[in-house]
Amino acid sequence: MNLAQICLYTIIMFTISCSGTKKIEKKLHGTWVLQYVNEEPIKNTPNSPTAVFDCNSHELSGVDGCNRYNTSFKLSKGNKIELSPISKTKMMCVGVMEFANRFEQIMRNSNYISIDSNVLTLINDQKNDELKFIKSE
Repeated sequence: MNLAQICLYTIIMFTISCSGTKKIEKKLHGTWVLQYVNEEPIKNTPNSPTAVFDCNSHELSGVDGCNRYNTSFKLSKGNKIELSPISKTKMMCVGVMEFANRFEQIMRNSNYISIDSNVLTLINDQKNDELKFIKSE
């Protein structure tokens, strides 16, 4: 392989890998409302946990059931997602702190993303913790 062929191959492979994440970003962009934690349904309330993905700035924000949170994210091939450290407000909400902390822990440990129709799933490497969201209209 000569240098021109290697450069062309590299450009093609980069374009293919980026197009895969661009497809996911197009579906991902917007507001998602949590529906399930590890297959257990979540009761919808005005403070239901959300995930708002801004795929232009690669920022993720939302509510954990009590506090607002913010982080950045990076998508890569193989449906992988990497979150930066999560920052959040420090309010104390009676009766939901344990749930809010669990939500943050699962979110922080999520490595994979899946979007099937209007359902977003975030899951960890061991596939034993997952968050399922539905797209908000």
